[in-house]
Amino acid sequence: MRVFSACPRCDNELPEGARACSCGWRAKGEPAASAGPTMCCWNDHGIDCKHRGIMSPSTNGSGPWYCREHWYELRGYPDMKAGGLHGNELPKTPLHSFAVDNVRKRLKSSPHREPGEEG
Repeated sequence: MRVFSACPRCDNELPEGARACSCGWRAKGEPAASAGPTMCCWNDHGIDCKHRGIMSPSTNGSGPWYCREHWYELRGYPDMKAGGLHGNELPKTPLHSFAVDNVRKRLKSSPHREPGEEG
């Protein structure tokens, strides 16, 4: 049976013995979360990535952090290197999306209407 206590700041339910809450409350003496830059944690046979980590699968801000290039590789997204992109570079045009192609096709095939015209 789990025992819970309430956060002194926001009254959220916390596991007994919790030292911090998502509202930002921390027990006295508990170090604050680091706000400094994080580096990409990708490691390829002992070679660390030199880019800043800007994407994470974590939803609470704890990491691990990856640069855009390694995030795409980790998730199996289209290869950025094919577009000549590395690290956190953004493409000049958005990456290919089937959803965008479908919308464009529907727009081209739909009849042209004037504003206020029923259709």
